[in-house]
Amino acid sequence: MLGEDRLYEFKEGKLYISNKEIYLLKYKFIKILGNGASGVVLKGIDTLTDREVAIKIWLPRKNCKYPDKTRFLEEIKKVSKLNSSRIVQLYDANYIDENYFYAVFELVDGKTLKEWLSEGKGIDDRYKITCLICEEMELVHDKKIYHGDLHTKNIMITDNDDIKLLDFNTSIFARRKQDDPHKREGKLILETGLKLLPEENEYKFLDEKISECPPVCVPKVLLSLAQMIWKAETCTSELDDYGKNLFIFSFGEYITKAPFFNLNSIVKYFVRCNYENKYIYLLLGYISHVCKEKLNRQYNLNIEPLKLNENNMSELIRVYNEWRIEFIKRIEEVNLPYSNL
Repeated sequence: MLGEDRLYEFKEGKLYISNKEIYLLKYKFIKILGNGASGVVLKGIDTLTDREVAIKIWLPRKNCKYPDKTRFLEEIKKVSKLNSSRIVQLYDANYIDENYFYAVFELVDGKTLKEWLSEGKGIDDRYKITCLICEEMELVHDKKIYHGDLHTKNIMITDNDDIKLLDFNTSIFARRKQDDPHKREGKLILETGLKLLPEENEYKFLDEKISECPPVCVPKVLLSLAQMIWKAETCTSELDDYGKNLFIFSFGEYITKAPFFNLNSIVKYFVRCNYENKYIYLLLGYISHVCKEKLNRQYNLNIEPLKLNENNMSELIRVYNEWRIEFIKRIEEVNLPYSNL
C-alpha cells in the first residue's frame, strides 16, 4: 500500500518510509488505519502484553526530508496533559532513530463521527453526542489547549455510544504559517457542531456574529444551540401556561448565556409556533433584563415584559450586541474561565 506522495509503503506487515524500513522493538504492525497531514496511523500489537494499540509514525512534511521533531514533541506533550476517558490515551512515545518518531495510543473500537452520521441518526442521539463533544472541548480549553483539527474523522463514536477525541494538535503544526490557529479552532468546532445539528439550516437561530466568537466559547454556543433545537424538535405536544413559561425562560437563558443568537429569528420561531404575545413579551423582557445585569453587574429580581414593536426590538438588539461585545472583551482581556462570566 502506497501512501500519499509515495512517502510510505506498507507491505507484508512491514512499514517503509522514504524506502527505509521502520522497525519498533516491542510492537508489531498489523494494518494501516489512516493517514493525515502529519503522519500515518497503524493498528499494532504490543508483543509484551498482547494489547492491541494504534501506532502513529510521523512523516516528513512536503519538500522536507525528515519529520519535524518540534512538532512531534509539542503534540505528545500536550496529549499527555489530557487525562480524560473521552480523549484517546497516550501509552508510549519515543524516537525510532535521530530522524523518525512514533507514539502509541489506545486503540478505539467504534465508528468515526462521519460514519455514524451517515446512518441517519435522530435528534436525540445527535443531541447527546453534541453535548458530549462540547463539554469535553470546554475541559480541553480550560487547560489552555486547542485541538487544532476537530472534524468528523477525528471524533470516534464508541460501541457504547460515548465519544473519543483523536489526533490532537497535528494541524496546528502542519498548516500554513499565515493561518490563524484561534480562528481555525473555532471554525472547525462550529462546522462539526452544525453537521450534528442540520436543523439549524431551517431555524437560523445563530447570528452571523458567530464568526467573532472566541474559540474557547464556541462549545458553549453550540451547547445552547443544541438545547434550543432539541427542545424545538421534541416539545411537540400542547404546553400549558406553566410549560410555556418554562420553555420561554429556558430559551432566554441559552440566548443570554452565549450571546451569539439572532433575536429576530428567535421571535419568528415563537410566532410560527403560535405563542401568545404575553410569552414573547416575557422572553424579550427577560433577555433585556439579563443583558443589562451582565453589563452593569447589578442584579434586579424584577423582570418587565417587553412589547414586540420596531423600537423595542431595535433597542433590545442594541443592548444584546453591547453584551456580546463586552462578553468577548472579558474573554480576551481578562481571560476568565467561561463559568465566571
